[in-house]
Order: sequence, then C-alpha cells, then structure tokens
Amino acid sequence: MSVIHLGPNAVFESSSRALVTPRASEMPGSSPTMAVLERGYTNQEVIFWGTDNNFPRMIRDQAYKNPIIPRAMMFHANMTASATILPVIMDYDDEGNELPRVVKDPEIMRFLKSTQFKRYKVESASDLFWFQNIFPEIIISKDRKTVSMISPNEAMFCRWGAQNEKGLCTELLHNANWPNANRSHKFTTVIPTLDPYAFDVAEAVREQSGRFKFAFPASYPSPGAVFYQTAFWDGIRQSKYLEFLAQIPEVKNQIMKNKIKPAVHIQMPLIHWERYFGKGWADATPQEKKALKDEYTRKLETILSPMDSAGGVFVTEYGSSVTDGKTAEKWEIVFLDDKTTDGSYIQDNIDGTVQLLAALALDAALIGYSSKESGTRNGGSDKIQALQIYIETMQPFKDVILEPLRFKADFDGWTKRHPGLDFIAKYPNLERLNAKGSQIQTPKPNQDANNK
Repeated sequence: MSVIHLGPNAVFESSSRALVTPRASEMPGSSPTMAVLERGYTNQEVIFWGTDNNFPRMIRDQAYKNPIIPRAMMFHANMTASATILPVIMDYDDEGNELPRVVKDPEIMRFLKSTQFKRYKVESASDLFWFQNIFPEIIISKDRKTVSMISPNEAMFCRWGAQNEKGLCTELLHNANWPNANRSHKFTTVIPTLDPYAFDVAEAVREQSGRFKFAFPASYPSPGAVFYQTAFWDGIRQSKYLEFLAQIPEVKNQIMKNKIKPAVHIQMPLIHWERYFGKGWADATPQEKKALKDEYTRKLETILSPMDSAGGVFVTEYGSSVTDGKTAEKWEIVFLDDKTTDGSYIQDNIDGTVQLLAALALDAALIGYSSKESGTRNGGSDKIQALQIYIETMQPFKDVILEPLRFKADFDGWTKRHPGLDFIAKYPNLERLNAKGSQIQTPKPNQDANNK
C-alpha cells in the first residue's frame, strides 16, 4: 500500500485505488478579505505597535504603578493555563447538553502533558490578557511529519513585517530591543508567518519543504485593529482612572509625611499670576516667581483664616478664558474636612477600585476584594458562583490559546485518526469546594496525649 500526494488537497491510495479530494462545495471560491493600511502608518520594514513602536512596554510600565492590574493579569493567566486540556469527541443529548468522550490516545496525551506545552500555555495566556495578542512558533520535526513544539514568543518582542501587495504579513520580526531596532538589526530574527485564515494552512506548511519554523499569530479581536489588538481593559487607562488612583496614595503620603492637615483647597486660573503681577511676573526668574507666589499665598491665608478673619469677605471676579473666550476662568475655594482621619480618601479609593475591577473583567470576589461601602463580598458561595460565571464567559480566550494545538492536530493527522477530534479545558468540580456541611476537623484537647 502506498499513498501518493497529487497536490495540496489530492491524495491517491494505491491498494484501493482511491482518489481522495475535497468536494467542490468545501473548496473556497476566494480568499478572505485582508485590510491594507497606507504606508504612512508604517515604515518600509516594520509595522509599528503604537505611534512610537513602544506601546506594549508603555502599557506594562503604567500598569505596574497600580497594584491590582498585575495581580489581575496573573489571575486571568493562571485560570486559563491551569485548566486541564483534554482531547475529546463531542456528542450531545436530546436537550443539547454536551457529552464529551475523552480520546485516550497515548501520543496526544503525551504532548498535552509535556513541559513544553505547559510552558506555552502559561506564557501565552499571560501575553493574551496583557496585550490580547500572542505570537507562538510552530516547530516542525526534521522528517516534517509532526509539529515537535509549540513555543511561546514574548509578545513585547514581536512586530509584524510590512504587508505585501495582497495585504498579508508574511514575516514576524523578533527583537528584545524595540523601539530601538529594525529589520536589519543584528538581534532581529525574521520568522515566516502562517496565515490562520487560509483554508488548509496545515497542507500549505507541508508544501514548504525547506522551512521548519513558523510564527502562528493569534489574538482576541478588538474593533478596528488590523495588526495589534487593544486589550479589553485598556479603557481604564485611557479614561484617566489609573492616574486618579495613583494620585490618592501619593497625596495622602505627602500629607502624612509632612504632617499637614489642609483646611482649604484653592484652585485658580494659571493666567492669574500674570494678570496680577503684570510685567513683574513676566520678568521674574523661577526663584522670584516662587517668592511672589509664597507671599500671595500668605495674604490669602490671612483672609481665609477662620480665627483672624471671622466673617471676612473674599471677592473674586470671573473672566473669560483666553483659550476659547467663553469658559469662565474662575476661582474655586473649598473648605476641607481632615481627610487624614475621616476616611474620604478611602472612599475615593474604593470608587476607583470598583471601576478598575469592572474594566479588568473581574468579580471582586475572585481576588478576595471586599468592601462594605461598595457592597462587594468574597465569601464561599459568592466566590464559587463568580468562578463558574468566569469560566464560561472566558471560553473564547481559551480557544485562542488552543488555535496552534488545533493546527498540530491537523498537521500530525490526529483529526484523521479520530474524526471529530477537538480539545476542551477541564476544571475541577467547583461545587466540591463549597460542599454543604463540610467542616475542618480539629483535634480535641489532649487528644494527642490520650493516643500515646
């Protein structure tokens, strides 16, 4: 018996003289549409990730200034990577409930339990939630019969090469030195890429006999993104909530450090100093301007002091803005309570944290956050229910991680050996974590002594 490949999708089996080709109804009549961007968005070699080609590093640096975001990214990655991946053939009962049958194929099980695949799951899951893009490598065996490894690449180090005339990016550029690198940089590795949208991408790889390594990009889509997706949680950064949350501990730290208790908050237009001091302000050095401000502030303190000027009147005149001629350049004077003791900063922080957790797609119970003021709890049944909902809603992200594995299943012939083969993420029975009536048994007093 011999098998003769007559083309990318045609096979002749000699013993039965069977010619196997896909049905015409299964062959696409055209290729998927690809978006093509003008060269002004890119240079001739590299498609920038962000306007300065440094977007992922900037995101990481800003996020690490908030203690919750890295913890949230770790939670998402752990939940995705910790699931047991099982090869199954899925069936359904009359009500549409899934009835997975595990495929106990030693070759498949050995790969799923390998250290390399576990490493791929963890590293790719982390990149997926940080940046919503992953760029793993498919390593082909020397005899070109199997995918030997699915190896993760650090997303921060990956950039797309420029599009060809058909809108395809056929190269991935790997370098740890972006944005201070280019295609010809001595540490740039150029990796040929697979087209995940191709009809039979596994067969296309078989045809490229001289190549043994390919990039297999995958991502969770975001609106309008062509090459690099925008993470779902980035709205919290763009909305300035991260800046707001960062200011709270900084302001409170300075208040506590300097042992001050502000009683009045005065906001004035920047143009006030120039209008009040006139030419003297324009000609003053930075040190002289500071002295002018200090003297002016002391005068305000005299006016606003409740002891020295009880009942005093403070008058300001509002002027139109020099920017648009409309917005009033008014003063705002607010008398403050002692926020170091009344908990106002705590409430501000709670409000911001609730917004942050919502942006991160995390139920507060999942990371142990609770607040009486916001009504959040993190106890037993709340946590179990939150986990169950989380596992269901995050399934599409797990599918992104499994895309290269499904490619291997096609390339290695697993899907031919087991028609209908697919992969699912299996979690422990969460209800066991919250069994009714279960209690931790503690030894009775002197129990150890009695047993001697």
